Amino acid sequence: MRNGSSIVRRGLSTAQTITVVIVVVLVLLSCLGVALALGLLLPALTTARDAAMAVRSQSQLRMVEQSIQLFHEGENRFPASVDELIAENYITPEILDSGFDWNDDGRGDYWILLDRSAYLGLSNEDEAGLRVDDPGSFVVSYDRSMYAGQRVVATCFLDRSCDVMEWQAFDGLLQAPINEGRDFDLPERTRGQPQGSP
Repeated sequence: MRNGSSIVRRGLSTAQTITVVIVVVLVLLSCLGVALALGLLLPALTTARDAAMAVRSQSQLRMVEQSIQLFHEGENRFPASVDELIAENYITPEILDSGFDWNDDGRGDYWILLDRSAYLGLSNEDEAGLRVDDPGSFVVSYDRSMYAGQRVVATCFLDRSCDVMEWQAFDGLLQAPINEGRDFDLPERTRGQPQGSP
């Protein structure tokens, strides 16, 4: 007895011990189940996120291609660079960021062909020998971040179609004679900074 009160020391009964062990095991199993479920869901979520970003990139490339056409219609010439499209308010700098792995080199994420002769290749006349036989295979723009990631690549073609292609198929298309020697323009700009900022 201590201070006039009795302390009764009691251990857990066998039934209580078994109950505690069962509860602990169930908690551990449920944690394991959550971990397994997350392990199975995370790759699917990553794939879904990548697919959504690919669609976004394809849409933005289409906007750039449309802005080139609008510039041509309004100015009666093709833009000298993508930066001219920005300066003339045909597109915003944010359109040039694909959302895929940012290269962090002060440039946009899209390679864009501004070779005027390529667009003249769409005409029905071939006086200058510029006609392109297969405009649906002639690459005019693509997402370089997606290309560097070697999974899928958003790209637009001379026939104004855009697609998201498997990396290997796109790489083969870039190596094809129809696309050899093309000079793609990469805009000089820094993410989040206006043109000319350090």
